[in-house]
Parts: sequence; structure tokens; C-alpha cells
Amino acid sequence: MDDLTQQQTQARFRTLHPTLRNTLSDPDTYEKIDMVAKRNELNRVETGLLAQITGALMTGFLKPNEFVATVMDYLTVPRDKAILITQELNREIFNDVKDFLMKEVRTAETPSAKPGKPQNIPTA
Repeated sequence: MDDLTQQQTQARFRTLHPTLRNTLSDPDTYEKIDMVAKRNELNRVETGLLAQITGALMTGFLKPNEFVATVMDYLTVPRDKAILITQELNREIFNDVKDFLMKEVRTAETPSAKPGKPQNIPTA
């Protein structure tokens, strides 16, 4: 994820299923992320990182099986808290688009990089 360019993220966004593009662009998605962050006592920087991670997952730059570990690494939270956060995001956002998301994961051309600090992760 660290090595993504703006061109890569824009190209991937254009190829997403319209449902995923709409979800990524929907202000309600960011409100849901913000609510999850508040319930888990994340600060504004951590909330921004969580939005970036969520965007990376929705665009296929992050594999679903890396979601918990990435939240742990980026937010420096314990595994149990990362699991709670990701479960909430699954309920609030991903359950509605999981079929489209799984298709994107299967067709994603760019392999996920080892988790580090995010740089150019798409959020919209």
C-alpha cells in the first residue's frame, strides 16, 4: 500500500463496480467511519488513517485477510481492539457491498504491499 501512486489509485477507482465507487464517495460512509472511530476512542489522525485503510480495502489494494493486521499496525492498537474496529466496519459498511468487494479482490491486479504507514491510499 505504501508504494501506490495517485495514477494507480485513480485508475483503480475508475475500474471499480459503480456500487463500490458510490459507497467510497458517499458522505455516509465517512460518517460511519467517524462513528466507529468515536466509539473506539480514536483521535482525528487515527480516524483519517482508518478512512484510508477502509478505502484501500474497498479498492482492492488491501486484502480482506490483512484488514485486522493493518488496523493494528497503522493505529498501533492491540489485536482485540483492531478486531472490534474491523467487525464494526464490516457491519456498518462492508456487509452491504461484500459481493462486489470480493469480486474486486479476485480481479485486483496490484498485489498488496506489506503494511506500513499509508501514503497515497484512496479515500474517495
